[in-house]
Amino acid sequence: MTSIPFDVAVKHGLYSKTLMDGPKNEKEAEALAGATYDVARLAHGYLDEGIELVKELGISSRVQRTLFLSVLGTKQYLETLEKNGFDAYEPDVFEPRSVSFVLSLWRASLFGPF
Repeated sequence: MTSIPFDVAVKHGLYSKTLMDGPKNEKEAEALAGATYDVARLAHGYLDEGIELVKELGISSRVQRTLFLSVLGTKQYLETLEKNGFDAYEPDVFEPRSVSFVLSLWRASLFGPF
């Protein structure tokens, strides 16, 4: 199920039917892209803030590998979403993980994600 905070949906004129069925016209597509952008911007901000906090606290690479490896998937998803103009229905957004992602996970598991 796709979910957008109510206040963000209202701000962009986004209806729940558009979330369920996908945009049917340009106006709905713009509303969805705008709402997706707002949510992704906040998510990326929190992600960057968390990464900086980990660096500030001097958390060891071993602990980073254990706790924060999943962050890489989130980071890649947000970057793919941005690359596709925040179109949540773009097939590239849901494409299976690439070989480069698997290699970045392997590297991070050895040396730490940050």
